[in-house]
Amino acid sequence: MNDETDVKTNSVEERIILATIECIEKYGIKKTTNRRIAAMANVNGAAVNYYFRSKDILIKKALQITLDNAFDFKDFERLTALTPKERCEDIFNNLVAGACKYPGLVRAHFYSLFSQGVVDEEVQHRLNKYLHYLAKDLKDHGWQGNEEELGYALTQISAAALMMALAPQVFQQGFGIDMHDEETRRKFIERLVEKLL
Repeated sequence: MNDETDVKTNSVEERIILATIECIEKYGIKKTTNRRIAAMANVNGAAVNYYFRSKDILIKKALQITLDNAFDFKDFERLTALTPKERCEDIFNNLVAGACKYPGLVRAHFYSLFSQGVVDEEVQHRLNKYLHYLAKDLKDHGWQGNEEELGYALTQISAAALMMALAPQVFQQGFGIDMHDEETRRKFIERLVEKLL
């Protein structure tokens, strides 16, 4: 996940979007209000509705930007690892590191799942598209095995990594695994990939 400050802050509209992202991270979706967004963006409260018509439209736009950053296909171009396992480790380490840095945004993307039992279609689509791209990348870099086996492995790795990102304190308390610690996170991902891929 790239830093959400990739959004340029030159225009009022861009400042409002960035402020919305920061409010979602700090307060969560339910407590992100037009007043808080305007204060954080240092704009008049009416500017939020002027530029975006409603808070719901603005939040949707902000979450779209964070999805673009989380599932950026340019991440694959930046990889220097040569083996499929190393490439997989790098991608998942990057995703979990971003999730640990911005836990409020991760929870926001899965808010409807946890509050209503409904998966956000955009999140589901983007995650699966990213995993299919990862599968292709791994095959292009020498991964041996059938597609079904690779699909199971990437699904299992994703599920474990996602759980650690969404609720790191659960396992930190029980086993002392702190996903915010870079070395621990890398070790966790390496062992996961080694066992499943």
